[in-house]
Amino acid sequence: MRGTRTTNVDGEMIPSPCDPYGLYVQLSRAQSLDGITLLSKVRVRDLVGNRVPRDMIAAEERLELLSDATIKEAESCDWIDEM
Repeated sequence: MRGTRTTNVDGEMIPSPCDPYGLYVQLSRAQSLDGITLLSKVRVRDLVGNRVPRDMIAAEERLELLSDATIKEAESCDWIDEM
């Protein structure tokens, strides 16, 4: 899975590294690697050094904080029965 954008590497415009989230989503749904066909060669930079964008890391951290706050608030409500 390659990015649809291009990146300038040593003066040459080449496809950008794959999106780590898109790659994860696609591969996580595969029950096995049987039948998976690569349409192009895997490049080292598609795997090594391919990082999650900072804004996505910040969004994940914010969602984690919101999740913790929601759980804490829900646990303090009387309408939740302890099992």
